[in-house]
Amino acid sequence: MSRITMALTGALLGAFVLVGGFMSDAFATGKCPAQSTVSAITSTDPEFKAAGPLALATIRSAKALAKEGGNRLTVFLSNGVFTAAQMDNDMVLPIKKRGEAVVVLKFMNGSNKIAVGDYKPTAGWGKPFFVWADVMVLGSKPAGAVITFVAGGSGDKGTATIVEMTDKQVCGTFDITGGLGRVAGSFVADIVK
Repeated sequence: MSRITMALTGALLGAFVLVGGFMSDAFATGKCPAQSTVSAITSTDPEFKAAGPLALATIRSAKALAKEGGNRLTVFLSNGVFTAAQMDNDMVLPIKKRGEAVVVLKFMNGSNKIAVGDYKPTAGWGKPFFVWADVMVLGSKPAGAVITFVAGGSGDKGTATIVEMTDKQVCGTFDITGGLGRVAGSFVADIVK
């Protein structure tokens, strides 16, 4: 069976969805966004300004890492081509040229497993349904910079929603604002364990 026939058959049966050019397992509800996007990203941070403009119209890497036995999930979105392990290393950033960026969403659910639902930066570190956001960029510093947009501060607001999650994939939307900026969009990512 050809890949196109599989895609058409899968679409008719609701068993597959084409994401980023690759066949993936579909989600049961059909409520997931069609693709990963970064629809808004702004910051007052000098390193962010030095890195721009960021060409995030096309997301080329969308991965998620399950951590701490499933109590944490980190979602990575990038316009560069990187592995989850590369994007998870905030000591040696994978970014090598200006215009590239990695948006990082860190979901935590206290002592519970990550679940479908709304995660808020105001929930508090280590508490159920908490999210924070970082953005990795190559600005004026040769090694790049990690800018923490949202980390549970008093001015943080917004929501990151996990719409659906299986053992292999997670999808959702986000629009969160913190002291250093705002990031919004959607994600459809394979989970790496």
